Parts: sequence; structure tokens; C-alpha cells
Amino acid sequence: MKSEQLEHTTSKVTPLLSEKEGQGSMPILSILIPTYNYNVCSLVHDLIALSQKEQIEVEIIIGDDASTKADCIQQNDALEQLPNVRVLHNEHNLGRAENRNQLARESRGEWILFIDSDAQVTPEPLARRSQFSLLLYLTAGEHSEVVCGGLYHPTTNPMPEASLRYKYERRADQKRSATFRSKTPYQHLTTFNIFMRRSTFLKIQFDKDCKEYGYEDALFGVELKKRHVSISHIDNPLVHVGLEPNDIYLKKTEIALHTLVSLQGKMQGLSHVENAAHRLQQFHLAAIFKDSFRLFSPLLRKNLLGNNPSLFIFSLYKLGYYLNIEPTALGGEPITIVVPFHNRESFLPLTLQSIADTNNRPPLHLILVDNQSTDKSVEICERFAELNREDDFKITITSESTPGAYAARNKGLALCTTPYIYFFDSDDEFDSDFFTYLNPELKKAENEQLDLLAITTRQNVGGKTMLRQYRETSDVKAQILISHLNTVSMIFRTDFLREIGGWAALRVWDDWELGLRALLHHPRMQWFTKRPFHQIHVHPDSITGADASSRFERQLHVLRHVHQELSAPADLQALYYRHCILAGQLLQEKNKSAAQQCEQQINQLFPQEKNLFGRLIKQYVSRGFRGAWKLAFYATKILK
Repeated sequence: MKSEQLEHTTSKVTPLLSEKEGQGSMPILSILIPTYNYNVCSLVHDLIALSQKEQIEVEIIIGDDASTKADCIQQNDALEQLPNVRVLHNEHNLGRAENRNQLARESRGEWILFIDSDAQVTPEPLARRSQFSLLLYLTAGEHSEVVCGGLYHPTTNPMPEASLRYKYERRADQKRSATFRSKTPYQHLTTFNIFMRRSTFLKIQFDKDCKEYGYEDALFGVELKKRHVSISHIDNPLVHVGLEPNDIYLKKTEIALHTLVSLQGKMQGLSHVENAAHRLQQFHLAAIFKDSFRLFSPLLRKNLLGNNPSLFIFSLYKLGYYLNIEPTALGGEPITIVVPFHNRESFLPLTLQSIADTNNRPPLHLILVDNQSTDKSVEICERFAELNREDDFKITITSESTPGAYAARNKGLALCTTPYIYFFDSDDEFDSDFFTYLNPELKKAENEQLDLLAITTRQNVGGKTMLRQYRETSDVKAQILISHLNTVSMIFRTDFLREIGGWAALRVWDDWELGLRALLHHPRMQWFTKRPFHQIHVHPDSITGADASSRFERQLHVLRHVHQELSAPADLQALYYRHCILAGQLLQEKNKSAAQQCEQQINQLFPQEKNLFGRLIKQYVSRGFRGAWKLAFYATKILK
């Protein structure tokens, strides 16, 4: 089961059973099912039927780790109608280990049983297989504090495109009997199906640093061995049915190898890959193997992603990939990128891949915020996360129900734990050399505690790329008239952005207002103008590409909002000219009614400010002439 990572999070928890009326006595067993975007209805119904058959009083707690699939959430939530079933919803993703820890803390039984969401209760006794039994666990618990029941896979592959995972697991099934596992009991521990005394688990718990796929169960086994906790293995298996396509499983394997490197020896010889790497280093062959892997990696991947992957090649691939991970590349992320989206299935693949493919990418946290999409945007993001998530490239997918990009961006801001934060639009293209230039500037910004790093950008209109207008200044008037601080041109110190209130609840021009408000707080600021970055695509469906008439009422609302923030006469004069420019645009679009409403607002807000130059600006724009903002900017310096 996959889970996305995020530190310092909270949870919204359904009340404990003891707090509900008429729930009866304390259960002897708590069955804990962590899940992420997986329907557990069939599993829960089977477990309830089994507990009733064996007359065992249980509670079942489902830990939803901030799922994004609405159908899974709705179907799993309906299970709370069943007696002694609860669903815990993490507000943000906790990660594989901490989600399980939370489930144990919320449980009430003397014993707890962890079962992965992609497990299936054995339908009937099979040859050489024991039928799964809760009673068998309770009996074994009389002699051991921890009991592992095991798992196995169907005898035929139910998913041909998952041939790599299926072949690997079927070979592993040969060494999953209780007799074999008991030879090295602490090494063959898995969280897929494990039973233990609740008090014992709470003294140890899973290593919460394991947020990604891999090794949280192995580390738990190391701790059990250190503390001399009694453990036994029995044949009480569940069926593993959650197989992934080859490309996703290969990516999950790579993620697990990054996790292994980050553990820095905690595995104490329990990893076959780590042991093989040490042997190569002892014989001074590691460098040759690393270079060979880089050369032949495409051929190895071609085999592993094909219809008949080789497990021998899989072993070589894991070893080569592990050896090529640089430990120095690990560490805390300096920056978070937040990408809000709403029905962007046509643009998201290019946008997301351009971020993933950027050169010299530092450790990075990418937060994707769905704003009530009804198309396949969420599925595209989930697929991207499956294929690209790495230890130094964290990807979180979350959602925001309040409509508007401002709300989605504030959701991302709330989840950010890095020193700096950057917002990128879901229909634009990330510059491949952005971090090549920016990494030194980020280090400098962090050392000097800069509040705002401003960059220049390119704009693509009808296939023609041009530099977006800017003025290398912190002058408030320039922002009022030029809007040169926009969404993708501002990199904020996270604490500073929170101090000034984040994104205002505005449906248009929210980036213009944020840049203006940031300047009014006199930030420690630096412009980076060595080259422009990114491709900002202007198209009919983008906010940038919309005409003034389609949103003038919202624009007037924003201008009124900004008027309340300004006090300096020169800044108010600039805002007056901004009104005049808007009135001219509306006249150019033959929308006299909207232009009259704009004039009415000018009369209300600027009764003393109106002058001949303002009227000239309006007429200049109405005739389709460009560059009015330059004339207005100079006028604020000349006309008093």
C-alpha cells in the first residue's frame, strides 16, 4: 500500500467507541487497517463475519491517510454504519509508519492486529494452507507478545501487466511458511498481517521517519530483537491481492532503496541489497558495478517493464540503483512548490513532468492541491506521484473544497514545512534550468533571511514567446501599474508569507494583490534578472488570457479591496490610473455598461484625484494602444 508523506500533521478523529452510547464492553482485539485510496469494504465485511463466527468481540479501525479518491472515501465511510467500526481521517498525510502508530494509539483492545488494505481473507482452506482465523491468533498470543501470520498470493496472475511484482512475490511465497520464517524470526516480520499485544507495540511503535514505501516493518523487527520481545510465526495467512503494474512497482522499489540509504546502517545486516553492496566495496568492485549500471540501465529497465521480466535482472537493477544513490543528496528540502489545479487534465502532464525533469533539482516537496476537479486531473497527479516520488522528491496530493486558486494555494501554504515556498500554475511549463541558476540564490536567501526573491518570466501568446514586463524595483506604484510580481515570479520565505496573511480571498488578481501587500510590508527583497524563466502559456482557458469584460466586477472588487490597503498619495494616484486603464479596456471591448460602472467606482474612491491625464489614459487604451502602464508610471513621478 502506498502512502504520501508530510510532517507535523494533525488528524480529524471519529470519537472513541467508549464515547458512543450503547457500544458495550471493551473489545479484546482491535483490527487496524491503514489505507490510502483503497476500498476496504469487502475486507471489513469478511472480518466482521469471521469475528461473529468465532464469537470474538472486536473493533475495526480504518486509518484513511488523506485519500484523494472520492469514491473510496465515500464507500469506506459508509462502513461506520456497522457496529464497532470506525474510520479515522487524517487531515494531512502522515506516512506509512505514523498512520499505523496513530491507529494503535486510538485502539482499545488488549491485542491489536495490523492488516494491510489490499489483503483478502482466505475464502476456503487450500492445500497446505490454513484458513485465516482470529481465534488462532489469540491462542498463539498466550505464548508470544508478537505473532506473524504470513501471506501468500493467488496461484495465477490476476493482472498480466503486474508480472514483475507477481513473479517476485510468488518466488518469495516459497519462503513464507511458518517453519521457514521461524528460523530467523525477527528478519521475516511484515506489517501486512501481524498480531501483537497493544502495550508492547506502544512502547516501540514504527519509526515515524519511514514515511515512504519500504523497511518500516524491518526496522520494527530490529527493535523487537533489541528489546528481547518474544515473537512467533504461525501459518495464519491472508491473500495479498494489491499488485501494481511493472512501472509503478519498479518506481516503488527505487523509493524503497532511497529509504534504505537514508536509514544509514539501521538495518544491521538485514538487507540483502545492502549486504551485497558492502561485499562489492570490500573487493573494490563497487565503482565498476556503478559505472556498468549507468551504461546498461536502459536495457535492464526494458526487460523489467516488459511482459516477461527476469528476477535475476531485477536483483542486478536493485543493487546498481542502490550503489548510485548519493547519500549527500539527502537532507531537508529548502523549498516547497505548490501547484493548485481545477480540471486541468489537458495541461497537467506537461506541467508536472517539466517540474520532475528540471536539472540540478534540490531536495524538493511538491504539493498538488485539487480544487474540486471533475475530470481526470486527480488521476493524472496520482499516476505522476507513483512514478516520480523519491526520497528527495516528496509529492503530496491533497484537496481544497473552497473554490478559488487563493484557497488552494493557502492549503499548500498550510502544509509547507520548508524555509521557502513557490507557487506554480497548473497550465504552465517549468524551466529545465531553473534550479541550476536558483540553487545558489536560495542558499544566499536563506543565509540572509530574505523575505522575497523575485524572478523574471517568459510569456507564450499564440506560440510566440516574449519577456514579461517588469521593473527591478520594490516601488509599490510599479506593482500597482505593471503587476510585475505575479504568481510565478515570487519566491517567499514561508514565515514571511504567513506573517502577512497568505493569499487574500479574491477570485481574480490575487497574485497582484499579494505582491502589492508584500511590498507594503517592506520585505528584505532581491531581484534575480540574469535570465527569464518558465513558459507562461496564455490561452482562452487561462486567467491571463481572459478579457476584462468577463470578470470586470471581480476586478472592481479587488481594486476596492486594495484601495483600503493604501495610504500614500502617490500610491493612491497609481491606483486611480489603474482604474482608468481598466475603464479603457472595457471601452475597447465595446462594453459601455461595464465602463460606466468603473467610472462610478472612480468617482466614489477618487473624488479629488481625477485629472486630465487620467482621462487621456482611458482614451489611449480604448483605442487599442499599448504601454499605458508606462505612461501612468511616469505620470506618478511627474504629476503631483
